[in-house]
Amino acid sequence: MISPLLISIIMLANAVNVHAELTDTYADIEPDTQIQNMPLPAFENIHNVRQKKDAFFSFLSPLIREANKEVMAERRALKQIQTQLQRQKQKPNQPLVKLSQEEVYFVAQMAEKYRIGGNNTEIKIKRLLQRIGRIPVSLAMVQAANESAWGTSRFAQEGNNLFGQWCFDEGCGLIPTRRGDSSNHEVASFATPYESVRAYVLNLNRHAEYEVFRQLRRSEVDLQGYPTGMTLVNGLSGYSQRGDDYVGELQNMIRFNNLQRFDNGGNPTP
Repeated sequence: MISPLLISIIMLANAVNVHAELTDTYADIEPDTQIQNMPLPAFENIHNVRQKKDAFFSFLSPLIREANKEVMAERRALKQIQTQLQRQKQKPNQPLVKLSQEEVYFVAQMAEKYRIGGNNTEIKIKRLLQRIGRIPVSLAMVQAANESAWGTSRFAQEGNNLFGQWCFDEGCGLIPTRRGDSSNHEVASFATPYESVRAYVLNLNRHAEYEVFRQLRRSEVDLQGYPTGMTLVNGLSGYSQRGDDYVGELQNMIRFNNLQRFDNGGNPTP
């Protein structure tokens, strides 16, 4: 018998028009505030393992796609500015077309957000495009499941933190029970689960620790047009103190739950 909670999650997913499993749409669409404000369901009340997994994946999928939609919109805007600058180079005899104040400000905002230095706008855009990209849905799903105990951990329930993100300002989150006396980190708290997903995507796109992750993504996108969790997870040994064991565990979770189907066939990254 399907639990009432699982039924309510599936109904909510249908209500917010969850994207088809095998497609990602990168059209310029307004943020879906209904998805962004979805509360964390009480997964601890689902006792059937299969039902709990289905409910977790049904809940998380639209959140990941919504966060990916945002970063892909950033990519498109940067690509448009880059194309404008490249056309100027190809036609040096044409009157110089300067970037608008809005475009300059946008590039500066993106450089600050993704921690890109330098003064040359064209170089900054190139470096930004090397960092900004979507996260495979399968990968985000298994990391969230692993880090949050399928949405039942204290940090997930009290702080909407699905990925174990840390913060270092006093009062920024929840203090771990087993934190050592020499440590000052907290586990970040978020207003909604979506904000946790959004912070996770930003972390993988900008932190120096995940440069190999981003290189793997660029290579796979060049090869087949979309990234997969099974490949990109190889760039995440630094995400956990367990290193390669953590990577292997996530790969097994992707295989066991057949989550590759969420990655294959997405629109190519521009």
